[in-house]
Amino acid sequence: MTYSNRRVRAKLKQGEPLDFRENASRTIQAAWLKEVIKMGKKVDVANAVIEGPLDLVYEPITREVSIKGSEFLNDVSFSNATAERLLDFSETTFCGNVNFSSATVKNHLRCEGAAFKREANFSGAEFMGSIYFGPSSKEAPTTFEGLATFRYCSVTKSADFSRAVFHQRADFAKVEIGDEAYFVSTRFKSLADFFGVEIKGEADFGYPWNEEHGRGPVFEDECIFYGTQFGHQAFFDRGIFDGKANFGALKVEGDAFFLGASFRQHATFDGAELNGKALFHGASFAQEADLVRTKVVKGAYFGDARVGRKGFRDYLEAAVFSNLASFYDSTFSSELHFGGDLRRYNLSEAEASAGIERTSRSIRLQGPIDLRGCTYDNISDTSWTSLLERYEQFMEEEQLFDPQPYIQLEKVFRADGNTRDADSVYARRRRREGQRKTKLYWIGDQVQRIVVGYGVGYGRLFGWILAFIVLGLFIFQLPGAVQPAADVPSGQPVPTPISDRCNDQLTNCEISWVEAAGVSLNTFLPIGLPIGNIWTPSGIMHYTIFASLLKLAGWIIIPLGIAAVTGFLQRAGPA
Repeated sequence: MTYSNRRVRAKLKQGEPLDFRENASRTIQAAWLKEVIKMGKKVDVANAVIEGPLDLVYEPITREVSIKGSEFLNDVSFSNATAERLLDFSETTFCGNVNFSSATVKNHLRCEGAAFKREANFSGAEFMGSIYFGPSSKEAPTTFEGLATFRYCSVTKSADFSRAVFHQRADFAKVEIGDEAYFVSTRFKSLADFFGVEIKGEADFGYPWNEEHGRGPVFEDECIFYGTQFGHQAFFDRGIFDGKANFGALKVEGDAFFLGASFRQHATFDGAELNGKALFHGASFAQEADLVRTKVVKGAYFGDARVGRKGFRDYLEAAVFSNLASFYDSTFSSELHFGGDLRRYNLSEAEASAGIERTSRSIRLQGPIDLRGCTYDNISDTSWTSLLERYEQFMEEEQLFDPQPYIQLEKVFRADGNTRDADSVYARRRRREGQRKTKLYWIGDQVQRIVVGYGVGYGRLFGWILAFIVLGLFIFQLPGAVQPAADVPSGQPVPTPISDRCNDQLTNCEISWVEAAGVSLNTFLPIGLPIGNIWTPSGIMHYTIFASLLKLAGWIIIPLGIAAVTGFLQRAGPA
């Protein structure tokens, strides 16, 4: 051993800080570090090259270990070790495998800007403080070039992986984090597995709030958040999901933000439970989007929005669904907001009105939508007709029919006092139901539609009644169209109202407009009225045929009208 090495080793044993920044000979032995750690001494090394494997399996580490800006040439193992103080490996490069499996760290673990060239195994480790894998003070990101495993790891406080880059699989399955978790602008180049993760504080997978045009996380392969639980708000703003995104059975106690997120493959939220708001303003779904059996307590929002964060304002257009969007059997206890008014978050009135005025747009559906079983208390959308058109497209493609979405939409409109739109939705449903029935049923259904608009078109009903009565008025005013309602006995004088309007043979009678209206009304109505009751349609063939048709029309229209006005027709309609 050279004099220089003996000097370095002696300083290590004394717990003195060693910085090899300006030292040509930077290499030290891992065995020296192990020796010092076992002696219970503090380790403070910077800019060193560490040769040989560092094996601290099951070792108690009683003092702080700080090895910053250095390079481990071989494997490093803290497996089942117990560290009482801070472990700091900031800006350090690990050329071999790193193993912290089942380790216990009672303080913080700092690895900002570290580079893990091979496998990094933290599975089952327990961190009683926080763990830091974010960028270094020089903004260098932490990189994992091999498999990164944190499965079954527990962190008592916070975890920071902001801007980290995972080149291979990132396994965080069943990790428990007691406070906040930050994956801001993190990049996953392979599978990202967060199955069953529990984060009790805020989970931020968004973008840096101090960067107006900062990017969110990037998932270049599949990401799994199935069964993940977030105890507070969860942010995935501006996230890019190049692979499949699985948020099935996700549970969020606060609001879930997906503002401006881009889902380029199949995205599923099957069975997700969001106890706050679900914000999808500006999100885009290039492939199928499943919000099947999703439960949202405080409303789901897909329209335009203006958002303020720490001094920055962002305008987000409505969400875009380029393929099938499925809301099957989902529950939105509050509002289902597809557009109609501009939403504002974290902005004062002055801030909200500042900037370019834009016309608020509704959700942009470019593919079919499945609304079967979807329930909500309120819906905001100025173009609900396009929503139903896309649902009808879905039914046609799947060759099925379910009236529930129509019934739900009608129910919400009526509860809101929007009778006009509620009636339109009801009529639209009845039309679709009639297309699937037998020929005879279809004919009866069409009569209801044309005459009374399935029980909600009162204006149409009165229009038909008026049209038939006016037509009868013109017909029965013609010469010879009517005759006395009763025969005049032989030898008896002819009543003046009749003799004045008829010839001696009591034919070719001409009556006034008022009397013709009375004849028309009496013929049309199933019951007789005093007005015009001394006249009846004549026996001339074409007048008899017209009177018969008018009587038949009355027997169809009046009962349908009574059923419509009393609401019986609506209640009796198919459901």
